[in-house]
This record gives sequence, C-alpha cells and structure tokens, in this order.
Amino acid sequence: MMSTDNNRIEINVVDLGTAMEIIETLAGLKPLTSFSFSLNEEGVSAVNEVLRLVEWGIGKNKPKLKEAALEVLLPLVEPEPGTPLNVNLTEYEVKSMEEVLALIVRALDKHKDGVLTR
Repeated sequence: MMSTDNNRIEINVVDLGTAMEIIETLAGLKPLTSFSFSLNEEGVSAVNEVLRLVEWGIGKNKPKLKEAALEVLLPLVEPEPGTPLNVNLTEYEVKSMEEVLALIVRALDKHKDGVLTR
C-alpha cells in the first residue's frame, strides 16, 4: 500500500522493480509497432504501483507527458490478469514511457525505507 501527501510517498520497492522491467520493454518499443503480452497478478500490481508514482512524481510542468503515460498504463490494469493485451504506441507515448522509466529509476535510487520525498 502506498500513501502519499504533496511532498512524500511510500513506495513498494518490489513492485517498482517489477514495473521497471515492464516499462523498460514499453520504452524500448519502436513507435507504431504492435506488441502483445499479458500481465499476471504481480504485473498488474506493479503497474498499479507505477500509476500511483506517475500521479505523484510527474510534475505540473509536464502535463502532456503525464497524460500520455496514464493513457498507456491505465488500460493495462483494467482487464483481469492474464488477459491478452496489445499496445501500439506513438512516438510521444514511447517518450512518456521513457519519462516513467526515469521516474522509477530515481525512485528506486532515492528511496529511504520505501519513502520518497521531494
């Protein structure tokens, strides 16, 4: 469980580690390339964790990147675990996944006992 306020957030380091693998894959896609996969319960939990981190950590000065990231990630957690998923990302959506990946890396590097502060 992750709690947040404006300046701090508690993260699940294990889920973010799993999320990093998922986001690395998405950030590495060529734009407009179709990619099919499915997420198990662990993957869905990891994407939910990164969604909370994106909401907290992508700043007000990047609203379009944040919106693009959410548009990519939200559909991944809506179906039941194991449901086949397909993504076909635009260049900007790939860029947003690169931003999310950088956010995860910063979060994993800077957390102290699962807590991040601004």
